[in-house]
Amino acid sequence: TSQGGAITYWSDSDSTTVAGGGVKIAAAASINSNNAAIVISGGFSNMSTAGFAKGTEATSHRGVYLMGSVTSGTGNIIIRGEDSASYFATTYGGGVIVEKSSAIEATTGNITIHGQTSSGNSDVTQWHDAVILGHIGTGTTSIKTTTGAITITGDSSNNNSANRYAFGTFTTNISSTSGPITNKANSSATNDNSLYFDGTDINSGTGALALVGGSSGAPDYFYNSRLTSN
Repeated sequence: TSQGGAITYWSDSDSTTVAGGGVKIAAAASINSNNAAIVISGGFSNMSTAGFAKGTEATSHRGVYLMGSVTSGTGNIIIRGEDSASYFATTYGGGVIVEKSSAIEATTGNITIHGQTSSGNSDVTQWHDAVILGHIGTGTTSIKTTTGAITITGDSSNNNSANRYAFGTFTTNISSTSGPITNKANSSATNDNSLYFDGTDINSGTGALALVGGSSGAPDYFYNSRLTSN
């Protein structure tokens, strides 16, 4: 927690020499900046928004693995992660994986989530996804703002393998009062899905709502989900 000071979790800053380094936020953990920016990301790019935290065994082969909560108020939230480059026999890998018990919340601050698969991981015995919201656990994943924009991008276009989702949601609520909400998926033709929504409620209030599926030929699926924009 900070009292209005920015919070940064930065991993894999030595990726030019030793690749790999993710961020794992435990179920009991709560990050609250009290109206300042929060960045959860990584890479060697001098803490620019171009880098990614990259999954390793220590983070269950997920770039950013969120089980707790992140709250910023008027500050912006940026979360960027990339799937592990290595195969692990019993773990579901991903760029950004958010469990059902988790919450990401701002008021006027913007929320930006960007996950991607690893181009170097050819494993097809486990799933390797760019962004998964509501992965496991109980409850409902919540991502919300008042007037802040919510932009979520899942990108698996760098890996033309099966057992890949670009952007999947399960038992998830994404909402704003009037802030625009954009969900975008980029995929490869061999990927199983581009957008995959199951038990998901997206409500942008009076703000704009956009879903952008991939154009590669990977299908988009919507099950028991609702989209609302007034």
